[in-house]
Amino acid sequence: MDIVEIGAHRATLTFTVPNLNVASAMTVPLPPVPYLARVHVERSIRIGFSLAVIMGLASDYLAI
Repeated sequence: MDIVEIGAHRATLTFTVPNLNVASAMTVPLPPVPYLARVHVERSIRIGFSLAVIMGLASDYLAI
């Protein structure tokens, strides 16, 4: 997953699932945070979004 842009109030994310050739992008709102805290925000977004994608794929797989 790549974080394309972190603005003052939003972050644009792109992610690709290599084995399934799935690519998507989304923009998420961010609370106003100081510049130095953005590294922590970026890491939290990566972890949370990665878990959401994995759980979504797992639920699709288990539903088959």
